[in-house]
Amino acid sequence: MCISEQLKTIPDHRHNMNKKHDLIDVIFLTFSAILSGVSGWESI
Repeated sequence: MCISEQLKTIPDHRHNMNKKHDLIDVIFLTFSAILSGVSGWESI
């Protein structure tokens, strides 16, 4: 099983009106930003 398949199993508890992006995309972008050395939500 690859990591993208495992990430898809994470439940998304956001309300439908707050879902502009898929949860897997948000997780990937946040993880990439942290690996790049950013700190804080404004930088992400």
